Parts: sequence; structure tokens; C-alpha cells
Amino acid sequence: MGADSKNQGKNMCCQHKIYDIIRWKIRKLYSMGLGNEKGGFMSFTIQDMMLTAETRYEMKFLAGKNGWSNSISWVHLLEDTTIIQNFWGKELAVTTGLGFPEKEDWMHLAQQLNRYHASGLVINVGQYIYEVPEELKAYCDENDLPLLTV
Repeated sequence: MGADSKNQGKNMCCQHKIYDIIRWKIRKLYSMGLGNEKGGFMSFTIQDMMLTAETRYEMKFLAGKNGWSNSISWVHLLEDTTIIQNFWGKELAVTTGLGFPEKEDWMHLAQQLNRYHASGLVINVGQYIYEVPEELKAYCDENDLPLLTV
């Protein structure tokens, strides 16, 4: 198995583990019935995810720091923007970057996520993207959209 195959396997494994951790945490909150006075549930936030994944998956917070406390209602793995039109709000998007080869594609993704009130974007760097565009970081900062990498 070549180095590229090993890295791809590592990246996909990491992406799925983050997906599983977040889904497990959200299900646990709902199953425990941790509600507030309005009948809602305590939320799992970007900050909670960072505490869980920062060391384990070398997660880095790149931009959108004012969105640190954004709630995560669900997590979606995506490689294009088609599914975003079905977001209800507070979803976390995770991608390897396969469907976003150009800087303009990344900007369109971030704009769509912001439009549909996503809680943040996690980019799995290494296979399809090595460096996150500065313009994307600036947009995420301006719009309080957390931008993270693993």
C-alpha cells in the first residue's frame, strides 16, 4: 500500500470518527432528556467538539472564533453543495474537499453554509486540499462561521 493510500485511509477514518463522536454526543443528550425550561435540550457546541477532538484528531480552529458557542444539531459529510439546501440550521458540515477544487468553490460552499445557518465547517486536509484559502478564513471570520481542520 502506497503512502497516498495510507494517508487517504487515515483521513477518511478520522472524518468518520469525528462524525461518529458528534452523532453519539447528540444522541446521548437527547436520550438523557437534558432539557431546559422551554422543553429544548442542552446543546453540543463547537467548543464541546473541540474539547473532544482537538488532541485526539489534531483538530485546529482556523476562523470564525465568534461562532465558538454555535450549537450542533447534526453532522453531514458532504463533497458538494447539493445537500445544503436541506439544512434546517445548526448542522456541522465535514468535507475532504473532493468536490471543491478551486478557491471559488470553497467560497460558494461557505456562503451556502452561512445562508442555511450551519454551525460550522470541518475540512479534512491532506488528500484533496493542503492549504485552506485565506479568503475562506476571512469570510468565516466576518460571518462567525467556525472553520476547523483535521
